Amino acid sequence: MAQVLGIGGVFFKSSNPKTLGEWYHKWLGVPVEHPWGASFAPVDLPPGALGVWNPFAASTTYFQPSPKDFMVNLIVDDVGGALATLLSSWPGRECTQGPRRAGQHRPLDIREAA
Repeated sequence: MAQVLGIGGVFFKSSNPKTLGEWYHKWLGVPVEHPWGASFAPVDLPPGALGVWNPFAASTTYFQPSPKDFMVNLIVDDVGGALATLLSSWPGRECTQGPRRAGQHRPLDIREAA
């Protein structure tokens, strides 16, 4: 039987994909190539990095206070540096670093401010 080997991509709609891609390139170094987005080779990831696939129940509160039906986690080389960059470059957003979870790094949480 064929098996899934990893996450093949994250795709979502945007009212202005080119501007959004340019923002991610400028502030987080995402190697965006329009119109195809960005690619990340597994060999470029830190040792032990992994992708997670997890469907949640429609009634979950896990994503709150965001009203969105999805969440995207990015692997960065310097979470503190990413947090500082985002706080200085993205007015109207809330950027916080969450608590360390068992076996994981501390997550960086970026949301539109309420």
